[in-house]
Amino acid sequence: MSAQKRTSVRGSAIEPAPTDATERRTRPPKPKAAESKGPSQIAVRTEKLRGLYQDTMSEMRKINWPDSETTRNLTIVVIGISVFMGALLGAVDWTLVQVLGLF
Repeated sequence: MSAQKRTSVRGSAIEPAPTDATERRTRPPKPKAAESKGPSQIAVRTEKLRGLYQDTMSEMRKINWPDSETTRNLTIVVIGISVFMGALLGAVDWTLVQVLGLF
């Protein structure tokens, strides 16, 4: 094999690729994106929050809320099912305690 240097594309310039681990470690770290929060980042975040609020309010207007009679009837159904299931589980528990004599 020939001793050619490999190259890789980084950004718009072509730089030689690192050949070993030590060469990789000696490169300066890449600059991070703007670390300080300037007015433009605050404006972007504020605009995102405003958009989130507007989307939430738009979805809330689309909700078809039930009337008071439907709400009352469904509440009675939920309470009735809860009482029935509690009595059923209590009966099963009492029966198992009597049959198995655990307590």
